[in-house]
Amino acid sequence: MIRLLVVIALTCLSLAAIGLFPRVGTFKGGFLAPLEGRGGTRWADHLVGIALACGFIAVVLAGAHILGFTRDEGMYFDASKSYGAWFEQLLSPDTAIRERAFTRESVDQHWTANGEHPSLMKSSFALSWIYLWKTWPTGLIELFKRSALTTPLAWLVSGIAKIAPQLFTEESAAFRFPSMVAGGGILWITYLFGAHVSGRAAGLCAALLIAACPRLFYDAHLACFDAAAALAWLAVAYAYWRGLSSLGWAIGSGFVWGFALLTKHNSWFLPVVFLVHYMWLAWDVSRARPGASAHLGARLRRIPIPWPFLFMGMIGPAIFIYGWPRLWFDTWGRIDWYFTFHAKHEYYNIEYLHKTYFQPPFPMSMPYLLVLGTVPLATLVAMVIGVGSRYRAIVAPLIRRSGSIASRRRTSPKKQGALATTRGAPPSSGSST
Repeated sequence: MIRLLVVIALTCLSLAAIGLFPRVGTFKGGFLAPLEGRGGTRWADHLVGIALACGFIAVVLAGAHILGFTRDEGMYFDASKSYGAWFEQLLSPDTAIRERAFTRESVDQHWTANGEHPSLMKSSFALSWIYLWKTWPTGLIELFKRSALTTPLAWLVSGIAKIAPQLFTEESAAFRFPSMVAGGGILWITYLFGAHVSGRAAGLCAALLIAACPRLFYDAHLACFDAAAALAWLAVAYAYWRGLSSLGWAIGSGFVWGFALLTKHNSWFLPVVFLVHYMWLAWDVSRARPGASAHLGARLRRIPIPWPFLFMGMIGPAIFIYGWPRLWFDTWGRIDWYFTFHAKHEYYNIEYLHKTYFQPPFPMSMPYLLVLGTVPLATLVAMVIGVGSRYRAIVAPLIRRSGSIASRRRTSPKKQGALATTRGAPPSSGSST
């Protein structure tokens, strides 16, 4: 598997070079300029993201065998095997067995285990274990050969199997592989996000910096939800941001948020975060400031329509229910149990600065000191420089400008000319000398 990932990464980089370099023009225009407004993302940019992801996955997979198992992983291994038995029914070649998978008896039998967490990651653990370890490659070949549309995939799997007759050296790696993919996905989206905002060079640096974060590197080794939850938050934020200027991305943000809800319960808080951002954005766009229209109505029309919120509300909860078989029966009762469980979840003791905390509240300094202690210095320095260089734009709505539209409208042309002359600037055409 490691060699296969390296081959994919090198192939993607080669194709990306072919696609990018002849078209980027100058280094400044091609690698330092934001992609937004310049035609957007090209297919070669996605190849760069895939190459970064595959390289990261290969590195993580190479060292996974020396890492022991956490307490949570043991529970997720058992739950994934239980879910895997249900997927074997669902994907059985026998029609009667497939129909049995949709009965309440079968769903309750296989999906009760670890019912306090959504289905996406444990399902991916189960499918990875079944098709990339337990039945590799015959299981996938048989599955894809059932339809003429997927038969080429069966040929692809057959070709890969000749190169890699065994993908993993340990069974646990098959369970952990989806988290490794999630970690690689973070690099992919980080590159695209950075390239859109500040250019390809910034996107590449951002992806490499986040790959060097010890916490992400550790979480990507585990058959847990941490790396996947980080990917979910990043993916929804990216889709929401693109959705403010694109109806297609706004619709996509609903689907992405739905899969985030299937990943972990903390994704329910994302619309609140986005609402705060949108209110800040709306205030910044609508306020009277130099260069803006003097009419409030014209400024209000510049505020982007918040389509992502509409489609998140329409699509997200539907995917959450449809994608979690446990919720197909006694839906509202089980959703209530799910939220109640986490609202009353027991607290795990935490040691911080040589003191053990058995219940909240925790010290306000905890998240900041943990960031300082776990994020590499180079990343922290880059963050400080970036925020410092953009702080006026970030806090712009809080800055009272003396040259606002309202003050300019209250100042006569003669007085404007006198003020300009006093400040050493040339007077306006309407002022007296």
